[in-house]
Amino acid sequence: MKKGLRKSYRIEKGPLPSIDDRPQEVTARLSVGHWEDDSIVSSPTIPVRLRTTNDLASGLVLIGKAHNRTMVEANRITRERLGILPPSLRKTLTRDRGSENMGYEVLETTLGIRCFFAHAYHSWERGSNENTNGLIRRFFPKKTDFRTVTDEEIHRVEYLLNSRPRKRLGWKTPYQVFYELTGVALQG
Repeated sequence: MKKGLRKSYRIEKGPLPSIDDRPQEVTARLSVGHWEDDSIVSSPTIPVRLRTTNDLASGLVLIGKAHNRTMVEANRITRERLGILPPSLRKTLTRDRGSENMGYEVLETTLGIRCFFAHAYHSWERGSNENTNGLIRRFFPKKTDFRTVTDEEIHRVEYLLNSRPRKRLGWKTPYQVFYELTGVALQG
């Protein structure tokens, strides 16, 4: 090995459930219960990050603070946030191939949800979540130290995004569309 070059380390992930095998109804965005999730990182040196999970049909976003970058912590946030919903509203979850998402079998067992993975380096395959994370960045720009962000601030941003009318929803809010499609009220 040449001087100054590091050895590359990769986590062996094995075959993962592919986005190509996801049911077609997910792409149609007609029913609630098909989710995408991701992490928002402030700095590679700070382990605290936000975990976002959003519904494709309604645009509803759920945000939680992860205290480290482990799969156990990522799963804890996802279970905590999606666990408040009835099982019928937890159908699929599409994730990227980050190491924090490799514990998907635990979510499939505990939440009764089917997990799928986007292709490597294809962030547009989870475009709704990437767009939502961009909206969250308006409140928490890059280099925000998430260690100092309170749960109340996160809850406020979640509320503001879910109560904001959206063009793609016919100028309804995600809260309104979620309620219309499910009968479940989540406001506040």
